Amino acid sequence: MARKSILVVDDEKNQREILETILSGEGYDVTTASSGEAAMKFVESRRFDLVLTDLKMTGMSGLDLLKELTNFDKSIIVILLTAHGSVDSAVDALRLGAFDYLQKPYDSEKLLDTVSRALNKLSALDTEIVSVSPEMDKVKKLILKIAKSNSTVLIRGESGTGKELIARSIHTNLSLIHI
Repeated sequence: MARKSILVVDDEKNQREILETILSGEGYDVTTASSGEAAMKFVESRRFDLVLTDLKMTGMSGLDLLKELTNFDKSIIVILLTAHGSVDSAVDALRLGAFDYLQKPYDSEKLLDTVSRALNKLSALDTEIVSVSPEMDKVKKLILKIAKSNSTVLIRGESGTGKELIARSIHTNLSLIHI
């Protein structure tokens, strides 16, 4: 299953259209939202592989959207874009679980590389961990987030459920418990 579903969130119409053109040109299935609130409505009714959002928007900011998305589903992959970047906002974004943080004006190749990197990692997990359930899809997306951290991870489950596959995918400090 190819990972191609992207939600683009930006309150500036021109930016949404540029991102949609770039991503659609590469074969991605792109949906756009003009606000964080509209994005949440899309996310509640449809599954996306990745959310690409502006940091500074009227109404809900990109960081607020990131928090809402993670409260709704901790596995959602989010990349933040901003023209008003600072070290503090980048650190906040990554601490809150963003996959990456890009500054505008971004090079379209760098944007596509970042999106491709995130989705390729998810596709690689699809090959390693074969499943069709929405719950396992969430687990795979969580693996991407956890793999970048220095967190200790506890994986529980019955023998033969694939804990070792998940452990190999995480590459972090972890403990396996066979129940």
